[in-house]
Parts: sequence; C-alpha cells; structure tokens
Amino acid sequence: GDFDDAEIARVAADAFAGWKSVTAFKPIAVSLAPTTMNKRTVETPDKANALFVAGETFQMTDTDPDYPALLLINYMLGESPLDSRLPARIRQKEGLSYAVQSALNVSALDRAGQWVALAISNPANAEKVNSAFFDEMSKIVKDGFSAEEVEKGKTTYLQRRSMARANDLTLAGQLANGLYLGRTMTFDGNIEQKIGALTADQVNAALRRTFDPAKMAVVMAGDFSKVTQAGKPQ
Repeated sequence: GDFDDAEIARVAADAFAGWKSVTAFKPIAVSLAPTTMNKRTVETPDKANALFVAGETFQMTDTDPDYPALLLINYMLGESPLDSRLPARIRQKEGLSYAVQSALNVSALDRAGQWVALAISNPANAEKVNSAFFDEMSKIVKDGFSAEEVEKGKTTYLQRRSMARANDLTLAGQLANGLYLGRTMTFDGNIEQKIGALTADQVNAALRRTFDPAKMAVVMAGDFSKVTQAGKPQ
C-alpha cells in the first residue's frame, strides 16, 4: 500500500542507528540429501486423519534452465487444488483424500531442490493413497503432459502469479527477498517470460530429467492400530 518513504526511513534510523551485530552475517548453507525409494510409517494414536507425504530431492538453483518448467510442472501436478493431476486422481476421481497438494522448493544460493506431495485421508485409505500417488506419477512421467494441458497450465499459473502481486504482504516479501539476493522484479519477469514460451516437449523433458518415482521417499503418519491387518501399512 501507500507509505511515506521519508517517514519510514526516519523510523528505521531511530530504531537501528545504534545497533551493531557482534557476528558477521553468513547464510546457512543448504546441503542436498539424495532421496531413495523407501517408506516409513509413524503411529500417531487417536488422530482421526492420516498424513501421506512423498518427496524427492535434486540438484538445482532458481537460475537453472529447468527451473521455470519446474514451477509450471509443480502447478500442474498438485499446486492447483482443482486442475492439478494428483488432486484430480486421488481426491476427485477416487475419493481417497480430503486434501491433496504439492510444493516445490528450490534454493537461490545452493544447488538444493526439493519437491513434496501430501495428502490427508482416513487412516484406512492411506495405502490406497500411496498406490494411487505412485500409479499417477508413473503415468505422468511416462506419458508426459499434453500440449493442451501445458497451454492451459501456463495461462492459469501466470495469472495466479500476477494476482499474487496484488497482495501487499506477498509483494513486500518478494521485494525483500530481491534486496537480499541483489535482484529486482526483472528476475521474476524473466521467469514468467520463459514459462510463457515453454512447449509441451520442453516441459516433459524437464519433467523426466528431474522426477523419478523410483527415488521418492514416503512417510505415512496416522493411527493405523485401528485399521484391519489387511489394510494396515507395512
């Protein structure tokens, strides 16, 4: 929103003029821990819902050539609660989960990328969620996204990014992050131009370079003690 920059500068000077850090600032490095396919079950007694989390790590920074494609891929996989593949399969088609979502986290300073997907379900459906997730991810990596799907995804995702900048808190966060990294909003503009220019072939190539269901780790947490032995996660 509107603000008086001179007044803000005066208040900041009054608050911090005499402050000196006794320790030199240094970013905490993010190390990459490669994932391998494994599944861990955590008992959470008396919890009504179960949580399924699957994830994979990969070497990438947000200046990597594949990063714009990964932003779009994550949106089409699970960031959008209505149009994304994983919610459509697990929640809408099979009715196994109350909520399904995915998130992409790629560092600006370290070659450390992470993608995670999560779903909340009845503990009795946890194994079915696990099976549906890996079946859908395997199909997506094998068959890729269609050209129509990519074009629709680009339009809606870029609109979403534009609308997010209308939120003062979101915009302030972007500007503050840019100051820290020595970037202007031109960086974000260039990312969006690259997303807008992506073809389905480019998106699917980036998808297969980055995602491998055989390297995804899974954690399922819930009160599985009340689930029949036949349906209990192993």
